[in-house]
Amino acid sequence: MAARRWAASLYLYALRLADPNDALPDEEINMFYIRLHGVFAELMPHLAGGFFANLTEAEALTLTDPNAPQYRAAHVSATEAAKAIHSSLTRDEHIYAEWRRHADCHVFQNAFTVQLQGKIGRTRTLKVRSPIKALSEGGEIEIEELNAATSRVLAAHGNDDNAVARALATKLKPAVEQLATAWERLPG
Repeated sequence: MAARRWAASLYLYALRLADPNDALPDEEINMFYIRLHGVFAELMPHLAGGFFANLTEAEALTLTDPNAPQYRAAHVSATEAAKAIHSSLTRDEHIYAEWRRHADCHVFQNAFTVQLQGKIGRTRTLKVRSPIKALSEGGEIEIEELNAATSRVLAAHGNDDNAVARALATKLKPAVEQLATAWERLPG
């Protein structure tokens, strides 16, 4: 099950990044943000559908399995862990993490484009479109808010990207461990 591997790898990256004695390879920092984004963008909506709604046909067959109550309990635990990960981050940290995910996944940042916003008389007004959505609340954010949020997060950590990754991993490690452990108990 891809979700199981996703949760397990997020936990391994969080463990490594939270260890103050461990080096912080850029690739691991990048993958931490990519996996973290996956929790918000894919795992949380999947879990929100409820235990039965998200079962594949093969997994549905396990409902007659004597372990079905354990699967339900694992689903509840995974849902609680994903919510804990989500609620542990400030809005600025959510924005920063999603920005890092975009920056780490796309060679060109051409999703940040200038668009015609409207027309006032003969004057066109332009805005810079941001692909960043405030996953903590939903909805696209303005580029100014993106810049302000990332600046605040970086400033709080001495303008050091590695320090931000270490701080977020340390903060999220208990909930990420719960998520990985719960997902390990789910069928599939």
